[in-house]
Amino acid sequence: MAQLFRLRTGSVHGVKHAKLGTNNQDAVLVQEFGIPSWGTSYRIGLISDGCSGIPAFTHSEVGSNLMVVNCLARIQELIIGGARMEDIPMPLYHSVTNFMRNLANTIMPANIHWPFGVQFRGSNAFRNQINATRRFTIDYLAATVAGFIDDGETLVVFRADDGVVGVNDEVFIVDQNNQPDYPALSINSPGGGFDVSVYASAEVPRLWLATDGLKELLEMPQLGLPGAFFGGDDNPMGLQFALNRLRKEYGGKMGDDCTVLTRERLEV
Repeated sequence: MAQLFRLRTGSVHGVKHAKLGTNNQDAVLVQEFGIPSWGTSYRIGLISDGCSGIPAFTHSEVGSNLMVVNCLARIQELIIGGARMEDIPMPLYHSVTNFMRNLANTIMPANIHWPFGVQFRGSNAFRNQINATRRFTIDYLAATVAGFIDDGETLVVFRADDGVVGVNDEVFIVDQNNQPDYPALSINSPGGGFDVSVYASAEVPRLWLATDGLKELLEMPQLGLPGAFFGGDDNPMGLQFALNRLRKEYGGKMGDDCTVLTRERLEV
């Protein structure tokens, strides 16, 4: 019996973000590839949510998009290097944080004069004292990341985010009071790393990950989520069309950017 996997992604601009004139700060990427000499195929899914920050200064869509492509490349390298599936998240996390640190130091060294030009108060008062490297890290690179790796035998889910993950009929929502542990800001934190879950691939026919923009819609049972994200035909844009319809009809519940990826295991 052949095994087939269907991977889909979708992302819509949050209504509040659109009104503020900020970009969609989410990023998503999926890939399936094979290594013929090993007789094995792999599936990778990655999702990232940039920190909203301050609209006039924050461009965290830079960090989220760099995050997913960097993770994709490093995962491929680790797989080709012979790493076990369940061992990949640990070196991946350290690779991500090192990349973000080196990028910030290279582009915006601490001795560069780069003031905001305004005086901040309240919770943002710390910005009055930060150097250029810290400013660049916070406003350009602060982004969550979550993802999965699947070789048909083992499924590994890893996350450093405040989004949503669904495994079959179980839904796990992480609430960090909108202040998640962004990898770019967690460099050298004691015990820093991904939360990791390992499953037998065959025991998870449905897996999905979403950024926190989906949370309000999940509280509306009449929408049939996440079931509505699965099934149907093989149109690769099916999930995107579903999110487009939801934004059109329930935009008031989608103030933040909303991004979803799904992995569906089919038996034929």
